[in-house]
Amino acid sequence: MVQRAPMREHKGRARMWQSMRVLRRFTVADLVAAGEVGTSAATKYVRYLRQAGYLRVAQPKREGVTGGHAVYVLVRDTGPHAPRIGNSAVRDPNVEPTAPVPMVTIPRAEYERALRVIGYCERLRAAGDAEAARVLEAVR
Repeated sequence: MVQRAPMREHKGRARMWQSMRVLRRFTVADLVAAGEVGTSAATKYVRYLRQAGYLRVAQPKREGVTGGHAVYVLVRDTGPHAPRIGNSAVRDPNVEPTAPVPMVTIPRAEYERALRVIGYCERLRAAGDAEAARVLEAVR
């Protein structure tokens, strides 16, 4: 049997979010230290939250100055759960709670057969078969 667990909250983002809620004014370097994440992950999370209206820039970055990091302010504290970033959207479980995804259990043979069918359809789609592309889109 193959089991698929529900999606869990990203621990680094949760730590960064809690730090934002406590500090209120912070830099990306503060989040890197508090969230135990890399600079690129913290920068990406800040960028998405800023675009979504959760953060604003209190002090812009000062080039050539030691410690001249941009300072951000949390302007929209919606609750204890960290907003999640997706392909092009920010989802906030505090505002719009998501229903838990039930555990799905299927026989291993059925799971492997489904993977083979999807692989077959992907090869046909790559070869230009429109019907395979339609079937593959219906499956996903």
